[in-house]
Amino acid sequence: MPYNTIGSQEQKEIKLTIQHAIGEDGGIWKPEQVAAGMKNTNNKHTIRVEKAGWYQISCRRWPKECTGRIQGIPSENPKKMFEYKTIQPTHVRISIANQMFEKAIEPNDESVDFKVYLEPGKTLLTNDFIEGDKQYGVYYTYIKSL
Repeated sequence: MPYNTIGSQEQKEIKLTIQHAIGEDGGIWKPEQVAAGMKNTNNKHTIRVEKAGWYQISCRRWPKECTGRIQGIPSENPKKMFEYKTIQPTHVRISIANQMFEKAIEPNDESVDFKVYLEPGKTLLTNDFIEGDKQYGVYYTYIKSL
């Protein structure tokens, strides 16, 4: 199984997407599905930590290149190709290397960030948006060493 490497000198930050998340649900493959707010329970990413240290894990609804609030839509629709829909999660939960964290989503948040200390080795990142009694995979996750 391929791993997403973090903590390397060659790449300071990685981007993980719902398109590559592992799980039992049907995949979300197309950008228009992401734009429409299609939800599924695929929420796991394989991670290989190259060096011990502090990492920032940023959970987002929209990618950095087309940013917008988690509970909103991007401020621009650059190619006018998609119809953006909102989602209304209230919390984000992550689990990595036997650590679990949860934070509330504030109305103006574009990202919910977690600072975690990780040891070298292979692990699994699980990340979810939580909306009422439902949880579903985070659309975009950025991880960088601090």
